[in-house]
Amino acid sequence: MAKSRDIECRDFRERFEGRLSPGNELSEGEIRVIEAHREECITCQQWASATEDLIAKVSSMPQFDVPEAVTQRIMQSVNAQPAYGDHLARVLFFVVGALVAFLVFESGESLAGLLSWAIGLGLMGSLKFLFGGTQEARVTGQ
Repeated sequence: MAKSRDIECRDFRERFEGRLSPGNELSEGEIRVIEAHREECITCQQWASATEDLIAKVSSMPQFDVPEAVTQRIMQSVNAQPAYGDHLARVLFFVVGALVAFLVFESGESLAGLLSWAIGLGLMGSLKFLFGGTQEARVTGQ
């Protein structure tokens, strides 16, 4: 029973929003159906009332025209910004490169030494992952 009421509420909201859209006319029968549901359902009454209040407030706000040049500059700025993933990849590449350069030049390590260190660390992590758990876990049987 609750399932059918949820579908009715969802349908009510879609039809109610459609009724508020310009150029979207509902038939008399559809209007009666949504109004009957609104009278029966407290949740939809509250939602519809809040929606109508919001529309009234937004409609009463002053409107002004923005010059086309401003709109074009905003759109160019938005289009010119790189995607988040591209930016993140560049930052990560720079950070890793700076870290490697710092380790090579400041620590006196050679690139081959750093590479062997990284391989060893990766191998240790892989072995721990493959064989899992700690010594304590094996002793207690967990």
